[in-house]
Amino acid sequence: MTSKLPEFLANHWILVAILVFLVLLWLIFEGIQWRRRSKSLSAAEATRLVNHDNAVFVDIRSQAVYEQGHIPGAISAASDNIQQAVKQLGKHKADLYVLYCQQGFHAQKMAQTLKEQDISNLAVLQGGFDQWRNDGLPVEKKR
Repeated sequence: MTSKLPEFLANHWILVAILVFLVLLWLIFEGIQWRRRSKSLSAAEATRLVNHDNAVFVDIRSQAVYEQGHIPGAISAASDNIQQAVKQLGKHKADLYVLYCQQGFHAQKMAQTLKEQDISNLAVLQGGFDQWRNDGLPVEKKR
C-alpha cells in the first residue's frame, strides 16, 4: 500500500495541495480561537486567587437567579447588559475577575465580549455555578 502512495501523490498533487491548504487554515483558525479564550480555573484555583490575590467572582446570571444563590462575595453583573456589566466591574478594582454563569458556556462568551471592551484580566470558572454547587462549596442567598 505504501508503495502506491508516492504514485497517488504525484498523480493527484492538486488534491494533496488543497488538503494541505485546508489543514493549515484549520490550524490557524484553531490557534486564533485558542488565544481568544479566557483562562479557565477550577473552583480550588479560583478560590485561592480570591482569598490570597486580588481576584473577584463575577456572577453574570440574571439578578433574580443571583439572588436565589451565588458564590459568597460574588458581584452581580448580568450578561444581558454589557455596558452595565462593564460599569459594575469598574466599581470593583481587581487584578482578576473570575466570571461564572450556570454551566460556564455564557461566561466564556462574556469574557470574549469584555476583552473587546479592553477588560483583559479575566478568567472563567470551570463548570460554572452548577459545578461549584456539585463540589459542595458554600452558596450565599440574598436576603
